[in-house]
Amino acid sequence: MDLVITGVSKRYGRDVLGLRDFSLALAPEERVRFRNLLSDLSGERIVILSTHIVADMEAVATDIAIIVHGRLVRHAAVVGVLLR
Repeated sequence: MDLVITGVSKRYGRDVLGLRDFSLALAPEERVRFRNLLSDLSGERIVILSTHIVADMEAVATDIAIIVHGRLVRHAAVVGVLLR
């Protein structure tokens, strides 16, 4: 994940925030508050989430990139990826 963050930061010249399974230890109401915070932060920087929880992605993401073994295999709007 660190290599992805570094690469994205260099490519787009913006700050990058990377989080792994950020909501696993949070109570449901705290998850909502934290997702709202991430949405607010995304205007200032690129936010990269590493998660398998679809509800978290739906709530905060505008685009989804699926990376398998360091290789980008799919990148699209959230709706396009989740409907597939």
